[in-house]
Amino acid sequence: MKRKVLILIVSRGVGGLEKRFAHLYKYLHSDDDGNSQLTFLVSKAQVDLMPAYKLPPTKSVHLKTFGVSKSGNKTENKALLRFIDYTLLMFQILTKYAWKRYDVVHFVTQSSLNFRRFLKADRKVFSFVQAGDVDPILKSGTYSGIIKAGYHIDCLSDDLKRLTLDLKVGNPAQIHASPCSFIDYSGTSIGDKKNIIVFLGRFDKNKGVEILLESLIEIYYATPPGFQIKILGHGPKDKEILGFIEQHKLKDRVFAGFEPNPLSILKESLIYMSLQSVENYPSQALIEAMACGNAIVATNVGLTHRMVTPDVGILINSKEELVKAVVKFSTDKELAKNAGRKGRDKMMKEFTVQRFTQYLLNEVYFGN
Repeated sequence: MKRKVLILIVSRGVGGLEKRFAHLYKYLHSDDDGNSQLTFLVSKAQVDLMPAYKLPPTKSVHLKTFGVSKSGNKTENKALLRFIDYTLLMFQILTKYAWKRYDVVHFVTQSSLNFRRFLKADRKVFSFVQAGDVDPILKSGTYSGIIKAGYHIDCLSDDLKRLTLDLKVGNPAQIHASPCSFIDYSGTSIGDKKNIIVFLGRFDKNKGVEILLESLIEIYYATPPGFQIKILGHGPKDKEILGFIEQHKLKDRVFAGFEPNPLSILKESLIYMSLQSVENYPSQALIEAMACGNAIVATNVGLTHRMVTPDVGILINSKEELVKAVVKFSTDKELAKNAGRKGRDKMMKEFTVQRFTQYLLNEVYFGN
């Protein structure tokens, strides 16, 4: 008899977590072990945003949806749509799922936990993937409560596992650490490399905007004149970044703004800066940059060293080291290209959906 798994993803946006599980859904279509029946229960907004969910169901992998689709209107009332999603999901759970018992129910997002009392399973799982400030989760009664209740915790990194174990609640054997993150590599490749340096991420303090601006003028003047610096993203620091570029007359070589297709830039860029203040591991954008053959300059924080080893990039601890590292790669393009090739190889071998799937199924879902 097939083991029944329900994977609940309550979200209307697209972040690293949502991308990973959409790609997992895609991968499981081509790797049907025949022993499990996995049902992904996701919002219609997720299906609209990620093509992987357009794949038809198989005998072992099913997709069920809830809520309302994306409106396409940038001014849509997100709070109202989220309320509608929750209401429709609750009705769906009470009428279709609450009377069933699963072998495993996986609450992928924090919002998914709002429905935990209505779903029955022999094993319940929650994914702890928080980036940046993790204290609100660690100190919440909900997180400690589900651990005490016997949930298995899927931590995105060894650091998150350690922090969870430090709470000293529940069974330590039920706290797991993922061996890797991953992306869909089908859209990545090493293109014809140009003199481009890239920063990609939300424009806020945690992503390293401050150290970037502190170093930008020096990078501008210290790198060869043909180099462009592309600061891709958007967020609370939009005006500050654009104002800085304008004030210091850097517009001839520095571009800042949202890029809808960052992979097209990463395939051509030579150097990628990952400057998060707390943790670069395992940033989806960093994996994409490495998969596209960029030499990496990254802040030496958290577990970043697991991805950015000396053969693929340079770890930095100050703005002076940031400038020095960028200059080193920009003035020795063969060094940068070689680091980029090794970085792509590293991602394709170590940061794979196959490796994650084995961990998820064999350890988290069905391990002892």
